[in-house]
This record gives sequence, structure tokens and C-alpha cells, in this order.
Amino acid sequence: MLEFIGRMLLGVLDFILDLYLIRVIRRGRGHPPRPMAEDAANLALWEWLILPIYGLAAVLAGFLMGAAGVPIFLCVAIPGIAALVCGLRSFRKRMDL
Repeated sequence: MLEFIGRMLLGVLDFILDLYLIRVIRRGRGHPPRPMAEDAANLALWEWLILPIYGLAAVLAGFLMGAAGVPIFLCVAIPGIAALVCGLRSFRKRMDL
């Protein structure tokens, strides 16, 4: 139970730090400020949208390893790079950076 509480607190702290960093980056680039609630909603939505992309990358890695016989490094690297590129593009667009 204590581990669960610790992980929940760590998740909340991570979300708060992400929100703070997004606002600092946007302010540093000269964008007009937006309400904190709007930034928090966009960040939460982005985190829920990116989870299926990571899941698809894991399924693709399993397929490449099992059915295609690709070496394990490439099984992880190919879907990982694809998920990273897709995630970064959607993050920049959604957070207006």
C-alpha cells in the first residue's frame, strides 16, 4: 500500500513538473500566456493519447521478434524510434511550442 501511495505522489509530482516546464518553455519562446487549466487539460489529454502509441510500438516489437525473425535490438529500436517521433510531433502541436 505504501508503494502505491508513493507512486501516486510521484505521478502527481511528475505531472506538476511537466506542466511547469511547458509553461517556462512557452514563456521563453515568447508565446502569449495561456490559463494553467488549459495547459493542464492539454497535458493530461496528451498523456492519454500517447499511451496507445506506446502499446502499438510494443506489439510491433513483439511481431518483429517473433514472426519476422529480426534481431532483438532492431525489434525494440524500430518501433521505439517511430513512437518517439510520433510522440514528439503530437506533443509540439498539442502544447503549442
